[in-house]
Amino acid sequence: MLFVIVMEALSRLIDKAIGAGMLSGFSVGGVDSFPLEISHLQFAEDTLIFCEADSDQPFHLRSILVWFEATLGLWVNLGKSELVQVGDVPFLEELADILGCKTMTLPMKYLGQPLGAKFKLKDIWTPIVEKMERRLQPLKLAYPELYHIACNKEAVVADFVHFRAKIKRYEQDKMCWQPSPSTGFQVKSFYKQISSTGAGSFPWNNIWKAKVPPMVAFFSWTAASGKILTLDNLRRHGIILASWCCMCKADGESIDHLLLHCPYAKELWDMIFVLFGIHWVMPKQVIEVLLLAREYGETPESCDLEGHSTLLDVVYLERA
Repeated sequence: MLFVIVMEALSRLIDKAIGAGMLSGFSVGGVDSFPLEISHLQFAEDTLIFCEADSDQPFHLRSILVWFEATLGLWVNLGKSELVQVGDVPFLEELADILGCKTMTLPMKYLGQPLGAKFKLKDIWTPIVEKMERRLQPLKLAYPELYHIACNKEAVVADFVHFRAKIKRYEQDKMCWQPSPSTGFQVKSFYKQISSTGAGSFPWNNIWKAKVPPMVAFFSWTAASGKILTLDNLRRHGIILASWCCMCKADGESIDHLLLHCPYAKELWDMIFVLFGIHWVMPKQVIEVLLLAREYGETPESCDLEGHSTLLDVVYLERA
């Protein structure tokens, strides 16, 4: 806030100089509309000041900066400033000597972006594209299939999704998007198809409707989403840790191993199944366990969703 107030003082000094005819910027606007006079632009600690290419205006600008320094007790480092010509300026070095700054020609970089260059030049956009690719690298590693599709300009949906044709009589042939037939193809539904875990369409709302404490419901949701802090997830975030299960000291600690397939977790699941007389083959993933618990949980021979959610939470608490 204090910096904004200080720069406002410099802006007022430049405006006073414009009103007195000591500096002149340029006009923006058509003939019929009221032109907008641009004398300077400010962005954070950077300031662009526009003036004519004659010896008087750089001298007046130097005087304004001296007044600014004397009034606020600040020092303007003109050694880091640059005088940039627009068009043909034959006495650029003499004008720079008046200000005591360096010279620069267009095109140039300002605030990391190209300035004064033709926007269609490939050399201008290459560093920007490379910078964006570096920032997208984590997304490329997390969603390689989606990244591959996005980089292929000629890609079509049919190349990446397998369709099953259903033939009906007396109907016109047409291509339908099965995940959302009423609304047609959507990027959102396409993303769900290529990033599907293979467990089908899981009704996530049932987790929150289960008669368990909110903490248990939240844990079941994060476990099914693959977001709890197991060692494999921590390693994906760049934390260097040994990949081994803290309970069985054998296999790598993933969500599915820790909660389902670890010998200690499996022993607990088997004990519960024997107590309730359940014959069960443990699925591969946590989300499949919750899906099967929902589908068969209302029968007397099977545990319900509440029991499965609570047991998952108990295993994780034992690990912690």
